[in-house]
Amino acid sequence: EADAAGDGRRAIDERYRGREDYIERCVEVAEQLVGERLLLRRDVARVAQRAGQMYDWAMRRERG
Repeated sequence: EADAAGDGRRAIDERYRGREDYIERCVEVAEQLVGERLLLRRDVARVAQRAGQMYDWAMRRERG
């Protein structure tokens, strides 16, 4: 479907080992932003929560 639409990106389940992997990667980036003083440490938990929500949403859409 994505190829037919000209979307060359790999599917989410091809890029990540699963939900926890996706969240872990998001938290890693959030921690980098904390280190660069671009994100507050207290917001990292919110990033993780939102990442889980977005993963669930995207996977529902991929499964159609």
